[in-house]
Amino acid sequence: MRVVISASIIALLTVPAYSQALNLMRDDKPQVSEEQKKKNEEIDKAYKSATQQLPDKNTSNDPWSGVRGADQKQTKAQTKPTSPRN
Repeated sequence: MRVVISASIIALLTVPAYSQALNLMRDDKPQVSEEQKKKNEEIDKAYKSATQQLPDKNTSNDPWSGVRGADQKQTKAQTKPTSPRN
């Protein structure tokens, strides 16, 4: 009997949490004026033009390149794979 009562109390305590999540009448879309839309479009155009002017980064991102010797500058693609272990 105690188990049934404690389970029902726990179930009743969780009901308010579910009811807060089910607010279907609320409109979450923010109202944006025409002036704000134009401003956002200008910002987007400026961002796109700025990112197109950036040069492509083709350099290696190896912080240890100056520490290694000339014979160790092979990449993984250039090394020969070893036989797999059984």
